[in-house]
Amino acid sequence: METLESWLRARAEAQPIGPKARRLLDLMVSVPKFAAYASAAQIGKRAGVDASTVVRMAHTLGFDGWPDLQSEIRSRYLSSLSASQLLETHDDTASDPIVRALRSDADIAAQTANSMDVAAIRKIAAALLESRRIVVLASGSFAGPATQLVHVATRLGLDIHLADRGGRTLVTSLAALDAGDAVLIINLWRLPAEVLAAATWAKTNGVRVATITDSLHGPLAKASDHVVTIPTEGTSHFPSLVPAMSLVHALLAEFTHVLGEGGRKAIERNDATYREMERLRKEVSS
Repeated sequence: METLESWLRARAEAQPIGPKARRLLDLMVSVPKFAAYASAAQIGKRAGVDASTVVRMAHTLGFDGWPDLQSEIRSRYLSSLSASQLLETHDDTASDPIVRALRSDADIAAQTANSMDVAAIRKIAAALLESRRIVVLASGSFAGPATQLVHVATRLGLDIHLADRGGRTLVTSLAALDAGDAVLIINLWRLPAEVLAAATWAKTNGVRVATITDSLHGPLAKASDHVVTIPTEGTSHFPSLVPAMSLVHALLAEFTHVLGEGGRKAIERNDATYREMERLRKEVSS
């Protein structure tokens, strides 16, 4: 991903901005941590302009307002930090780490519920359900939400597979897809080159690309047909999985609703298979 400075300056060059907006831009570049968390009034005061100038600059750069622009700035700022730098950023020896983590996850869950683009989630669900075969690409911590999605969606009867390893294993997973199939990518914080390559290959070959990420304006979003962004900031050196898990639950709920009787029958077949396997296991072990 390009640096925050190069990204901001490139967007500013595409639109004429005045001296006040230029001061704001220079401030955001020089103190990105402050820009990632300050209110419009706070950042305006530090740059010597009023809050309305901050909002107008956000509009000029193509955003709905300061919160929208700040979300992108925060995502890019956090993505630029190493795990040790993240730990330093969130270091707070004055509070209980367990309580802080629990409260942070509760807050981010509420933020996710209040800001989520329901229509965008429904479009991703529809694109996946229309596909013959689905590959879910995720790695690291975010292979966790992907694992639950694949497990439960398989129980609903979908032909869906987890790709949580790269290299030739990922190539083999992608090669099994045809035009009209789908790749769902869950990628946040940092963008591995292999993930972007997979999205580019899929889109070039007519495979639907749906992405869950933390940046609406990054290269992965540009390589995708459908995008939903979620917050990921935790309280330590690792991201919070709460928003990703919430989104997975939302997708599964939508799958279940849309599939209706077909999904119910698939669940019943799964339950019957489980009961039969348990019976056979007991016979073998007796």
